[in-house]
Amino acid sequence: MFKVISKLNNRKVSSKGLGVFRIAFFLNLFLEVLHRFQFRHLYYIPYLQSSILSKNIIWSVWFFVLVMLIIGFKTRILTIVNCIFVLAFIVNNRLFQDHMNYAYVGMGFLMMLLPVSKSYSIDNLILRIKYSSKKKLFIPDQLTSGFFYC
Repeated sequence: MFKVISKLNNRKVSSKGLGVFRIAFFLNLFLEVLHRFQFRHLYYIPYLQSSILSKNIIWSVWFFVLVMLIIGFKTRILTIVNCIFVLAFIVNNRLFQDHMNYAYVGMGFLMMLLPVSKSYSIDNLILRIKYSSKKKLFIPDQLTSGFFYC
């Protein structure tokens, strides 16, 4: 068993699949949050009267976080912020529990651990600009461990 894990960890594969997955997952989550925002009076009936869920600024911050995650800007910090929003808004809702709630929580947690900013992200572009010079173009490592694809 240890040899199999070691073999997967030592094998380097392209991180472009993780980049595409990041974009697709957070786009899906953005559409779900948009749906919950439009129908928040139905999703959060007992909590809506005087709670923080009725404030549009909180929803706007979450939309901003999701857009930044889709384009790949500050992914490490914003995945933690997104996980807090998911736990506060989606998991706390006892009225509407479905299978996607667990997927959002699980994948949101895994996004904190996976190297999702190595491809198709603004973070990668910032690294290129930061370490490149006029004489030499810096290309960040876009390979990741094969263990992340298991």
